[in-house]
Amino acid sequence: MAIFLFETPSLRRRFAPLTTNKPFVSLLSGGIPLLDKWNALNFDVGEVFIISESFLGTSFMPDYLEAGDFLIYCGRAPICATTIFYDCPTKPTSQGVGLLSKSTEEWPEREIMAVLLNKRIAVEAVREALFEDPDPNKALEKLLAPQQIQWSEAPRRNYYEYPKDLLEHLKADIDWTIELLKDEYELDLKALDDTNQVIGKHPVIIEKGAHISMSLLNTENGPIYLSRGVKVMEGCMLRGPLFLAGGTVLKMGTRIYGPVATGENCVLGGEIKNSIFHSGTNKGHEGYIGDSIIGAYCNFGAGSGGSNVKNTGGEVRVYDYETKGFREVGQKFGALVGDFTRIGVGTQLTTGSSIGTCCNLFGLEIPPKLVAPFSWGNGDNLVDYQIEKAIEHIKTWLGFKGVDLFDGEFQILNHIFEQTRRRG
Repeated sequence: MAIFLFETPSLRRRFAPLTTNKPFVSLLSGGIPLLDKWNALNFDVGEVFIISESFLGTSFMPDYLEAGDFLIYCGRAPICATTIFYDCPTKPTSQGVGLLSKSTEEWPEREIMAVLLNKRIAVEAVREALFEDPDPNKALEKLLAPQQIQWSEAPRRNYYEYPKDLLEHLKADIDWTIELLKDEYELDLKALDDTNQVIGKHPVIIEKGAHISMSLLNTENGPIYLSRGVKVMEGCMLRGPLFLAGGTVLKMGTRIYGPVATGENCVLGGEIKNSIFHSGTNKGHEGYIGDSIIGAYCNFGAGSGGSNVKNTGGEVRVYDYETKGFREVGQKFGALVGDFTRIGVGTQLTTGSSIGTCCNLFGLEIPPKLVAPFSWGNGDNLVDYQIEKAIEHIKTWLGFKGVDLFDGEFQILNHIFEQTRRRG
């Protein structure tokens, strides 16, 4: 048996620009990708595959889903899979078995949550139903009709509906990440020497190979986890919950108010609150980032950052690529920033910004709230960031981290550029 996680166009659009160039399950959940958490569930069902848009080329997968395989909507939190497996039998019957979400005022249409198949079905047929039909849910239900599905309903809870949900779940996601890793790594029980000061009821967990000195740590609200290779320089003030993935560096005097989680090999500095930084991103200088989700391999120049509260204290609105309008997200929200984007020295992002993939923004004028992928310029004066230059600059920045673009990534970025560039 295997698990096939499927995305929908709606899910991908709602999480843009974070999902412009990668599947939803590549996003971080408490410091590790959501896909890793699906894999960690280990219900003895074999491999986990992703069915997404074809241009993403997610990975090798079989041509068919077989009887006994699970088809699961990946917008539900992985921890809820326990209910999926509990409600579905472990072997296929004469009928397929499936779960639908209960309708709500916000989501009146029942959506397919999970299906245990009892007949073979082509992966490409599932992808076509999801991404080539104007009503993916009905198209998928029609495709599954030969399975003679015995449907049941489950409440629509613990879903990732919008990016803000990743921040709202961040504390719990960090706790779950730490629980998953507790038996995997060797911890350094002597890493907290007497140059550091610790208060709080939750643990400070440090893997061997991490280093911290002359810092203040507060775990009253949650744990602090330093993965292998993390370096916390002198004078840092850290308030949990906090998860720093392998190779991440905190520059001298960094102030962090958890929950905060990073991917691997980030560099952070200045003042940071309630945010997620994907792998390879640098925000290593003074400047404030709060209530934000930053993509992979981004860079913030010295003094750059952004606002997370309006001067009026009113509702913050963020662009929703699904509705093609701005949606209220509460009184505090900073920015969504796509992968491979760079924010220049002193450039400030306005409250509720949505900055696309592969942008280069600079200067002292505030960029618009909504910036399309492959944008270059200062303030409102934005032009196309030509693909050849963008790739050249991305490779230079990746070189600082000792990594390079894969051919597949290059093809993905070319596809996005062709789909989004300005034409006159």
